[in-house]
Amino acid sequence: MAEAWLRGICPELPELLGVSAGGALQFSDFRDEGEVNRTYAVRRTDTGGKMDDLRPEDYKARRAAGRQEYEAAVRANQAQQQQRQYGSTGGGVTSDDIIRACNVIRTMGDDVQQLVVSAIVRSKKDATTQIKLQEELFELLGPEKIDIVQTVVNGSMECYADLMSDFQQFSDIPEQDAKMPAVGPTVRITSAKDKKKQKDEARMRHKSGTKELMKQQDFLKSLANKETRIKQQREESMMTEKKYSPMEVEQTLMSIPGIEYKKHQGYDEIDVPMAARPEIAKRDLIAVADLPIWAQLAFGSQITHLNQVQSKVFNTAFHSGENMLISAPTGAGKTVCALLTMLQEISKHVTPEGTLMKEEFKMIYICPMKALAQEMVTNFSKKLAPYNMVVKECTGDAQLTKREMTESHLIITTPEKWDVITRKKTEALVDKTNLLIFDEIHLLNEDRGPVIEVLVARMLREQELTQRQIRIVGLSATLPNYRDVSDFIGASRISGLFVFDSAYRPVPLKQTFIGIKEKARNIKTTVKKNEESEKDIKSRDQTWLYDKLCFDKICEALENGKQCMVFCHSRAKTYKVACMLREEAQKSNKMHLFAQDKVPGRAFKQVHNSKCQQLQDLFPSSLGIHHAGLLKHARRLAEQMFSDGHIKVLVSTATLAWGVNLPAHTVVIHGTQVYNAQKGGWTDISILDVMQIFGRAGRPQFDTSGTGIILTSHDKLPHYVHSMSHAVPIESKLQTKLVDHLNAEIVLGTITSAEEAYNWFKFTYLNVRMVKNPQAYGITPKQLAKDPQLRNTCFKMIKTATDLLDEAGMVRVDEEATVQNYGATHFGRVAAHFYVEYETIKRWFEEGFLRLEDGRTIVDYGEALALIAKASEFDQIQVREDEAQELADIRGNYCILESKTMKEQCRLLAGDNQDMSTSEVKTRTLIQAWIGKYSPQSFSLSNDMQYVADNAARICRALLDIAVYRSCPRSVAVLLELAKMIERRSWYSQPEIIQFGEIPGTVCGRLEDQKCTISRLQSQDVKSIGALIRNYKYAPIIKELVQLFPWIEIKHEVAPITATIIRVKVELFFYFRWSSKHHGSTQPFHVFVEDSSGLKIHHKEFVLVTAKQVNDPRYDVDEKDLLKVEINLTLPIKDGHTHYIIKCVSDRWLNAEESVDMYLNGVIMPSDLRPFTELLSLEPLKLKNVLAYPKYREIMKFTHFNPVQTQCFHTLYHSDKNVLFGAPTGSGKTVAAEIAMFRVFNQAGEVGKDKVVYIAPLKALVKERMKDWTKRLGGVLGKTVLELSGDHTPDINRLTKADILCCTPEKWDGISRNWQNRSYVQSVALVVIDEIHMLGGDRGPILEVIVSRMRYMGWHIGRKIRIIGLSTALANASDLGFWMGIDANSPGLYNFRPQVRPVPLQLHIQGYEGRNYCPRMATMNKPCFTAIEKHAKFIHPDGYMTVKPVIIFVSSRRQTRLTGIDLVSFLNISSDPTLFTAGLDPEELDDFVSQCNDEHLRHLLAFGIGIHHAGLTEGDKDIMEYMFVSGKLKVLVATSTLAWGVNFPAHLVIIKGTEFYDAKTKSYVDFSLTDVLQMMGRAGRPQFDTEGVAVVMVHEPKKAFYKKFVHDPFPVESSLHKNMHEHINAEIVAGTITKRQDTVDYLTWTYLFRRLYKNPTYYGVESADHEAVSRFLSGVVEKVLRDLYAAKCLDEPDPEDEDYDPDALIPSVLGRIASFYYLSHTTVGLFEDGIQDNSSLQDVLKLLTSANEFSELPVRHNEDKLNADLARLVPYQVDTRQLESPHIKAHLLLQAHFTQAALPISDYITDTKSVLDNSIRTIQAMVDISANNGLLFATIKCMQLLQMVCQGRWVHDNTLLQLPNITLEHLAPLKQVGIHGISDFINTDPIIAREHLKKLGFSYKQEAEICRFVFFLLLPSL
Repeated sequence: MAEAWLRGICPELPELLGVSAGGALQFSDFRDEGEVNRTYAVRRTDTGGKMDDLRPEDYKARRAAGRQEYEAAVRANQAQQQQRQYGSTGGGVTSDDIIRACNVIRTMGDDVQQLVVSAIVRSKKDATTQIKLQEELFELLGPEKIDIVQTVVNGSMECYADLMSDFQQFSDIPEQDAKMPAVGPTVRITSAKDKKKQKDEARMRHKSGTKELMKQQDFLKSLANKETRIKQQREESMMTEKKYSPMEVEQTLMSIPGIEYKKHQGYDEIDVPMAARPEIAKRDLIAVADLPIWAQLAFGSQITHLNQVQSKVFNTAFHSGENMLISAPTGAGKTVCALLTMLQEISKHVTPEGTLMKEEFKMIYICPMKALAQEMVTNFSKKLAPYNMVVKECTGDAQLTKREMTESHLIITTPEKWDVITRKKTEALVDKTNLLIFDEIHLLNEDRGPVIEVLVARMLREQELTQRQIRIVGLSATLPNYRDVSDFIGASRISGLFVFDSAYRPVPLKQTFIGIKEKARNIKTTVKKNEESEKDIKSRDQTWLYDKLCFDKICEALENGKQCMVFCHSRAKTYKVACMLREEAQKSNKMHLFAQDKVPGRAFKQVHNSKCQQLQDLFPSSLGIHHAGLLKHARRLAEQMFSDGHIKVLVSTATLAWGVNLPAHTVVIHGTQVYNAQKGGWTDISILDVMQIFGRAGRPQFDTSGTGIILTSHDKLPHYVHSMSHAVPIESKLQTKLVDHLNAEIVLGTITSAEEAYNWFKFTYLNVRMVKNPQAYGITPKQLAKDPQLRNTCFKMIKTATDLLDEAGMVRVDEEATVQNYGATHFGRVAAHFYVEYETIKRWFEEGFLRLEDGRTIVDYGEALALIAKASEFDQIQVREDEAQELADIRGNYCILESKTMKEQCRLLAGDNQDMSTSEVKTRTLIQAWIGKYSPQSFSLSNDMQYVADNAARICRALLDIAVYRSCPRSVAVLLELAKMIERRSWYSQPEIIQFGEIPGTVCGRLEDQKCTISRLQSQDVKSIGALIRNYKYAPIIKELVQLFPWIEIKHEVAPITATIIRVKVELFFYFRWSSKHHGSTQPFHVFVEDSSGLKIHHKEFVLVTAKQVNDPRYDVDEKDLLKVEINLTLPIKDGHTHYIIKCVSDRWLNAEESVDMYLNGVIMPSDLRPFTELLSLEPLKLKNVLAYPKYREIMKFTHFNPVQTQCFHTLYHSDKNVLFGAPTGSGKTVAAEIAMFRVFNQAGEVGKDKVVYIAPLKALVKERMKDWTKRLGGVLGKTVLELSGDHTPDINRLTKADILCCTPEKWDGISRNWQNRSYVQSVALVVIDEIHMLGGDRGPILEVIVSRMRYMGWHIGRKIRIIGLSTALANASDLGFWMGIDANSPGLYNFRPQVRPVPLQLHIQGYEGRNYCPRMATMNKPCFTAIEKHAKFIHPDGYMTVKPVIIFVSSRRQTRLTGIDLVSFLNISSDPTLFTAGLDPEELDDFVSQCNDEHLRHLLAFGIGIHHAGLTEGDKDIMEYMFVSGKLKVLVATSTLAWGVNFPAHLVIIKGTEFYDAKTKSYVDFSLTDVLQMMGRAGRPQFDTEGVAVVMVHEPKKAFYKKFVHDPFPVESSLHKNMHEHINAEIVAGTITKRQDTVDYLTWTYLFRRLYKNPTYYGVESADHEAVSRFLSGVVEKVLRDLYAAKCLDEPDPEDEDYDPDALIPSVLGRIASFYYLSHTTVGLFEDGIQDNSSLQDVLKLLTSANEFSELPVRHNEDKLNADLARLVPYQVDTRQLESPHIKAHLLLQAHFTQAALPISDYITDTKSVLDNSIRTIQAMVDISANNGLLFATIKCMQLLQMVCQGRWVHDNTLLQLPNITLEHLAPLKQVGIHGISDFINTDPIIAREHLKKLGFSYKQEAEICRFVFFLLLPSL
């Protein structure tokens, strides 16, 4: 029947499996029902015998369809087997079998007998299958009773009757002790309906009064209790070491077939024979040649076929992307299985053209040990080399930089390291991880199991969240409960689970277990008993026997010509054992076995040249050693010699088994006691290590078998025999670390509530096992009955964990919510990021170190050491008797960091061991011994010191982070210094040069004796240094190292902002030469601003200096070894604090620090005056009452003015006074400007004579006003509105006739410079300046000059020019108003408070931790979604749930995409995935989606999320704007520019981060408060909302700043003094300034002049008196004029001139050109010097892009890579060292424009447009300058460059390409008809020309466009 089923789904399968046509297929050959399918899933054979690739989808449907028939076949086949084996008696077993089985059960005790009866009853009652009963009895009786289990299963009723006859009285059976823990097997979970039925039946039985049934119930209850106890004992025996009785040992041995038990004097020996290998035909193996050609490259030439295991998993591994679990013996080839999954992942990223998109994916390989990681890196690097893939190791020994991680394709790491990486939201790494391979996943059962468990759970949740497939592959040794592990990692039991037993080992293994008896005696002992203690004699005798047996086994292998490996458990013992083998060989005359065979002289030379004396000593005897203490070269040499056969016996530590794959025929484990520093004592080597070591036995290419021998004590013998023979079940250990890992998830942001914690818990292995075996985790049957799904139990565990975290201050728990909500605290983040245990944080909390206000301060190193030593990570450190004296010596010589009091408390004198018994004292001692580079003599002490050192630096860094957070300067100084001492292994008092580690100890001692500090060595030459240290050899090295040591200098400037706020400009100068070896890629520094008392840190900054900065010419580098970094700090000043200290401290180098004092005594603080206009309680004005002209009312969309408009209406409409209107965003300031415009329109005479000029700082605002006013003012009032911006420049006639001009500041500045000759400028009646508070910004000087010029022009022509300034609320509105000509008491000054809004604003400011910008932004995405649900979610009147309009402002275009994608992820796993699209017609939404061009926008819009940024096409932006304004789009993620452009009010505004990347400073800088207020102003819709909501997400250290100043604005300061050259030059050219004194007089019209008296210190003026201000202005003017003369923009007065005036200012030709073309004075000076007569086109292009006008071109993060790619596509090469320079980017964009090259991203299209805008006027200036200098050739080249820019072609391109629609493909056909260029086209008859074009396939419209261009546009101009 089974065969029939198989033939039904695949006719070829029986033949494939080797079954003849008439043969029977035995299902017993398969371990589970899924393996039949998997076997066929490998290959199929066609009629020709050819092997073809087989895809799983080809037979997937057939396999699914035959599933039920298959199960029936299995049952029928089992019944047939039972009939054949046992006959027909009693369920298929004989009576003798029943009697024998029952008697065996009786010998195991009454408890076991009763439990067997219970299991049989339960199986019949619950209709449990035989398989389930078999599993339950297997767990109860143990694997050694498998035959008894089979008998009971097949004859269950007969056994039940026999066993029940022993029980007469049910009530006599005692109950289980209530104190016994509940542990039991898998529990069957019933439904609620079944439970109710059972209860009803029980109730009926109780009412009937049948006492017999009640007794039976009590009996079954007692059985359950007894079952608990029995199963607990069995679980404990599996999980912990067990003391085996002789009978148990005998039973264990009997269960292993073919075992040999030999008893000897002093020891017992057990030989376990090799397992029989399954026979498999070679045709069933996968041939590498049958793989795709590209995949064959990974296998090289050595592998021709995959082995049995690899062939069976091939189809799933290589052809599918599903999760897999492969459980197979060590050495079975699981690494190749992993390689197959990697190749499958690679295949998914190969383009149809064959290009591998390596940047699209990453693969992670997690292995348990660092040594194994190194081997895997070597292995996979070779395998993946043909694909040019980068394989990197990321462990504690091999750290990777962020760039290295980005560039790596396969990362080999350890579980702990990957946990640390993924705990921090490293989006670039995690988001691209598509394949995760866990090697040795059976470590779930070990101490590291919880880490693996949470990693799998984290990846599974990430997959659920992002809906992105992340393949998880588990590689494991043989597992008993493999199905549970398979379910845990999400692998299908049918197609993803592969289990292979020891028979599948490539080389069969014979195992020998030797147990040394405790009373073993050496008969040759000559020492008398009275000379030694009994214990010493036993130990010595056992050691002798260990050595003797080891030697004998080695000799047996050598006699057969086999190589051997001996594994010891300490480095010192390797050499000791090797010497023992040599000595024993000499004594027993067996040195011939160790003789070398034809060893080449080269090998002897290599060993002789090595620095390892031990290897040199042992090599002649064919012996070698290997351990981590050897130099890397010596280790590699030992491996090579062993691999070549020159070393016959290699003695090594266990790390070799995990590291290099170096097999031998025989491996011997010399003892099983290994020191475990984590547990603080000697422990037995784990079974995992034994399996790994035995895996090295047998060389697949040379041996047909291998031998593994283990020498252990006799009492451990049963443990190892049983563990190696019977696999141990895998249980979860997450409960032990649940608190720590739950905290990590809360910090990561994946858990914010108890419900989310439960969802996370469901992904853990603990949840899998709890469901299967709840009683093993302390869940009683009573609890299980109440909670079958264990939901309440899980919530209880979660609540217990979070309560503990809350008590320790690591998590904030919101108990008021319906479901508990969690928030991470800084201390929780410290624990998660530094991998600190909860117990440690709790102890620090109890010590008072975590309190912010009155917390404990660490004042010295001893106190810091004591706090570190309290960490729970060191609890297992123990003090042993044999270490006491050595610890005493250490404390006497090395403990220099502790105070005298501390030393007195911890002194260790002869016979006085006080306080040394504690782990804390030993930990402190070992830390200091580590710093002092002490080498312990004791092996255990050496391990303890290494363990302490590995953890101490990390824990110290955690304490440092907390101290910085607490702003405690003393603690920070001590902890930072101590952390560096531990990491550098150098005392703070030692010479700094020692930290490089390149100076020998003797020279270091002399340096220390001479007190050679780094400053002293800097002043010495090489000769002097040599004399100083009496060593001239190392003098040059020391001199070189001195130049590498960081030397810091600090300068600062103080600028007051308000009476309580100062801005400090800090300049850091770093003097050192960069060395990649010593400095890596970055050098971090801390900048602190502390008060003089040392009690508080007022500001902290983390500065990263990179190698790129040092080598980047754009940075301010004055000398070769000098780098300047500038930091701007904003500090609050408290009363009485006038002395502060600025410190800069290296994070890595001891004594690399500098500090300066900052005194505020001489600083003049501005007065703290903030007069605001009070909002009067006026009745809102009706438009019909105050605006007589009906059309004015028609363009307004409301009937009443709002309160602020009402209050200022009279001044705006009925007077000509200048007005400064300051009010919050959204207050209707634009309407106020329109009211003033109405007055101009009322008084206007001739068209165009009274113009209105609207000036806005951004083109987006100009376009918005242009669009709005054209429709309303132009359409209704008939006014002509023109735009003047970089995109539009109308002709003079249109400018003259225009009524309203909408301009950018630069455009109006350029036009109004020559106002004397431009009548349309003089006809201006009203100037409206929007956002005038931006005077203090980069464009502020232009606004300042415009206002000053307009006022000066009005005074000069005698015409009133009204100026209206629109602004947010100002702190110094009176100063700004006075400068605009508004008296402080006049009605023209309106400055309303920030709270005066038409819609009240609810503000929430949230702080987020995280030093790095991108991970911090990623952590804000979940709170964004939470804020939307909390503040914008509502029930629509139609009954569905939706959200009010939401705008999320982010800093970059990339962040719009990333934020939108995460919102989609959170939406998908929420309770309402249609929340953002509810109420929207799906067809209409699909229509909008189809109209979008941007791929990311289309994806997000389908979920109701839009994005908006400058990189979108105009069409996409129009769609977004229309949808949002019309209410069809609810959530819009936009860059900050949207806040200044289109008026998009929303109910909720989220500002996600207040920083943006500044390309000039190469760092993230803060948005101005103006920008933040503008974004906040979009919150609140006047027509719909009663209040708006704004959520501002900031970096945690800036939270207090924003809370204080977001509604307390800074005063507006002038920046004209920093950008004065161009404006002064323009006024000189215009004739406004003719003398030096005129320049000073001109400045008196500026806002700068006003602020010099108000805040003199800000501008560097000594005082506010008139003389000081005059001196300052004179100095500024002199500097400006000096620079203009240097740039040749001014001509010197001619002394021979009649009107000679030495103070006259005469503009030169260059000055006039700079003013006319709006260029910088430095640019025209550059052109004047750079343009030569022989300048080539390439020279002119390079000179153009070097202009200052391109310095503002943005170079965004990682665009240097795009520039590098673009540089390879263009003809002219650029300096690749400056790819982040805006000038280089402009150069590349212009070349790409000429070449018509495809640009990498949409941002480059916008950037190209900006470059082209600046290029045309700049090249025109170049033409004028070269022509003025008479450079004909250069002038032509400049004109050619201008033509290239206009046409977008190279000058040598065919001229036909300038025609519309003509491309390169059309040139050859046109050439054939005689048209070689445009001139030929012009000379061609138009009719004939159109015929030619028609033949080329052009449409009629395209033909018309070409001919029109040539014959109607081009020809007339010629």
